[in-house]
Amino acid sequence: MQMAVVMKLDNVPTEKRYEGNEGWITRLFVEEDGAVRNAKDFGVMIQDAKVGSIPQDKKLHFHRKQETLYYVLSGRCIVNVEGKEHELGPNFAIWIPPKVKHGLTKVLEDLMMLEVVTNPKHFSDIVESNRPWYREYPNSGVSDQPVRKNPGSNSR
Repeated sequence: MQMAVVMKLDNVPTEKRYEGNEGWITRLFVEEDGAVRNAKDFGVMIQDAKVGSIPQDKKLHFHRKQETLYYVLSGRCIVNVEGKEHELGPNFAIWIPPKVKHGLTKVLEDLMMLEVVTNPKHFSDIVESNRPWYREYPNSGVSDQPVRKNPGSNSR
């Protein structure tokens, strides 16, 4: 039987979103490299981003299978969904289904945003508009090698 896990924000594993950028930290609560690694149906992260921390050339992305929910705890930001900008502030949320291009594109006030995703095993199913996930986030552990199917498998 699995036991509950109590976590404190300061003790949760973190990763920098962009190398050399101290202004955007992801706190990994429930994720493959997070405080809880064996959740099957969802992932939880907190995006902690400062004004000016998002690169201007950041591209929108989508997930083939994963759903995403952003919930702003504090601060203000712009989330772009399919080319439409949505300004979000405290107590606002936005749900994004699979195959819909989206991205956090601007921080207007220092931001703390909860990100909940379905099935964390699909976290690496991200597709960039012009570059794959492993190039956008080189420290993610996602390889640039194509996924190979088991030659004996009949699944598609």
